[in-house]
Amino acid sequence: PVRALQAGVRAVRNRAVTGSAPAFFTAVLPRHTLFSDRLSGYVAYYDVVAAHSETTHAAFIDAGLVFQILPNAEIDFGCNFGLTEAAPDYQPFVGFSVRF
Repeated sequence: PVRALQAGVRAVRNRAVTGSAPAFFTAVLPRHTLFSDRLSGYVAYYDVVAAHSETTHAAFIDAGLVFQILPNAEIDFGCNFGLTEAAPDYQPFVGFSVRF
């Protein structure tokens, strides 16, 4: 099932001028349990459109695994794959999340 649908605004670095510019993003994040309740996998779509930028649209397909190491802590790793010219070809990552 889809775990999250996101939309929002964030600040991104503007290479043309010093400072930041607003960017609008959307994401669809389906996640599914694999083999045990502590391991899940996901494939997500994410895009960002920067205001006042020469490079206006970056879109990604992300894939990864999430392992719950404690009831309120998890580690995830995966890779983002760029779909548009403005997006990097790939970005591997590792992350750690804690819920307070």
